[in-house]
Amino acid sequence: MADIQKNERIIQLLVELLKRPKKAFTITELLQAIDLPKTQRRNVQRDMVSLMTLPGNLVVCDGHGTRKTYRTGLNVLDKLSLPNFEDVMFQFVFLQNIANIYPGTADLIEELVDKIQSNLPRLEQDKLKDAYKDIHSRVFFVGGYRKIDDEAGEKLHTILLALRNRHELSTLYKTSGGETKKGNRIPVGIAMFQGEIYIACVRRNDPRAVYTIKLNRIISVEPTKVPFVENPETRIVLESMVKDFSLFNKQDNCVEKIHLTFPLGKRDFVEDNPFHSSMRIREGKKFLHVTMHVNVTLQLKQWLLFHTENGVTVIKPEHLRKELLKIGLEIAEKYG
Repeated sequence: MADIQKNERIIQLLVELLKRPKKAFTITELLQAIDLPKTQRRNVQRDMVSLMTLPGNLVVCDGHGTRKTYRTGLNVLDKLSLPNFEDVMFQFVFLQNIANIYPGTADLIEELVDKIQSNLPRLEQDKLKDAYKDIHSRVFFVGGYRKIDDEAGEKLHTILLALRNRHELSTLYKTSGGETKKGNRIPVGIAMFQGEIYIACVRRNDPRAVYTIKLNRIISVEPTKVPFVENPETRIVLESMVKDFSLFNKQDNCVEKIHLTFPLGKRDFVEDNPFHSSMRIREGKKFLHVTMHVNVTLQLKQWLLFHTENGVTVIKPEHLRKELLKIGLEIAEKYG
């Protein structure tokens, strides 16, 4: 999780520099630009050092001590020859190949690559084209992936503006039952889960009634002129629902301590496919003891069924054992 947060932060910092190529930022200005607290100052300083190690003066530092400022050096790339150019560009070529699988990030990746490419010398632009042509035929997608929504980036942009400006959204939405509904919604956040993008919203008359809708089911979304004031209680409820994994659960369950066991030799499988950030693994004499504090949701049961072949056993709670038994009996009856 820490690496994910760091990578997201670095991308945000780089985007800010690229958006304003003529401006030199202090660390304080960078913190303000990406809306981070002062407690993140040392992390941002380390991030800028990391960005400065990238080839081609992508990020440069001017001044010393407390007067240091940071800016992009892309405007002088045409005067440079990048060391290990092919290795660096291969990473961007791969990003171009996978960009459209992730709606919302595709525009960012393409904008970043185009900006870098346009500032390269002609010879290295030709090398990049050759690299793309060569790698394009060697990137394979196994299985299926969700249909790309060409308007996803535009929809996300509208939603993010509404979040920032505290205005309601007018949405035309297709429910899981196939029904189309139109109405205003109050957005309070965006969540990523299992490759899907969800918009967290709250009911107008109940600050604790937080729910989610899927981005790919939004047929159209438009900003309105109707402002809203976010209740602090809503933020607390939203963060709690993210933490205990109940954000996508429509039932009013409570957080419970889940106790599982796995064979000792299955630790790698458990660590490669964790369920929740509260998950802890302790090695016993005969088994791995796995505990976590979450809601008992459909997603949890699906995760347990996924790990059936890895020898998972539910110790507590008892009602979860019974629910899995019921699922097992239904499967046995259907296929037995």
